[in-house]
Amino acid sequence: MYTSTIVEAATIGNHVKIGKNCIVENVTIIKDCANMAGNTIVPPNTVAPALALFAGPPGRFAEDLPESMQAIVEARPKQYYTRFQMNGDSSVWWDFNLPQKLLRYTPPLRY
Repeated sequence: MYTSTIVEAATIGNHVKIGKNCIVENVTIIKDCANMAGNTIVPPNTVAPALALFAGPPGRFAEDLPESMQAIVEARPKQYYTRFQMNGDSSVWWDFNLPQKLLRYTPPLRY
């Protein structure tokens, strides 16, 4: 969410995208994978269904998002996480034996 966005919703589901300059009023329920476009004002007591795009200055249903959207959104953090898994390569930045290697190659201090 952006700093110019105001959210007072009752429930916000997983993988929800709320755009810039949005206002989500009281007792609004936003289901999983819903998308609130930028500059949308969602009125109170609104239920945004899953996989829906809401837009407009009274936030209204604009279109259904494709069913593959949930798989795409869930795959993004999984791809991000796999970049940081240990793969046995000692040249990566998370090598836990780094202090010992530095001690081996560091010349002794001379005063």
